[in-house]
Amino acid sequence: MIDVTDLTYYEKGTPVLDSVTFRLYNGKMYGITGAGSEALLAILAGSLDFSRGRVNLNGFDLRTEPKKARRGGGYLPADPCFCEESCPIELLSTVGALRGLSDRQLVREVNAMLEATELEEVKDCAIRWLTSAQKRRLWLAQAMIGGTDRLFLSGSAIGSDRAQAQEFFALLQDLRGERTVLIATEDENTLNQCDAILKIENGKVLFVEQERQVSESEECPTDPASETGRENAQ
Repeated sequence: MIDVTDLTYYEKGTPVLDSVTFRLYNGKMYGITGAGSEALLAILAGSLDFSRGRVNLNGFDLRTEPKKARRGGGYLPADPCFCEESCPIELLSTVGALRGLSDRQLVREVNAMLEATELEEVKDCAIRWLTSAQKRRLWLAQAMIGGTDRLFLSGSAIGSDRAQAQEFFALLQDLRGERTVLIATEDENTLNQCDAILKIENGKVLFVEQERQVSESEECPTDPASETGRENAQ
């Protein structure tokens, strides 16, 4: 679970996020949109410090227990930087080892991820020679390897081309399993496929639960997060 209370973040003295409070639940896909969405994503991923408030990730406070809070999270920023002379198998092995995989786990998970992202044929090829689509799949693989349960993805890294973005999103849906996924994006098509949307307006967050088609015999449960967001928006 991701629990945010009174989160405030300033850039050059201007509040980008202003006393934001919300709660996100495990296993769902959330879209974040509006000015400040990339900053919010980076804060939740633990790569950007915030001015005030509390961020709790799966029971650990990001401020007081940063290593424990960040554990289990995979982050794909707007402009991922890799050593262009490295190759996919080296990158994934390095990231997996840093996340605590044993040698046996490392071999198994790296091979499984290369197969899932269709990078087996280029696993020993320098990253600089990969196509843009292959690089995006590699970015996703390195964000997921090592038992991550939360994925933080920048829409810019997914790609601006509609066909390539759709291909990437389909792969993400296939691989994400029970992971919680947050995507910072302005793409309406991507947002419409998320379970819920966090809209940032004037530094405030409005939580919007996506409408779902249900039969007359089904009850539509109320998500506590949605109620929290509505209260915060008022």
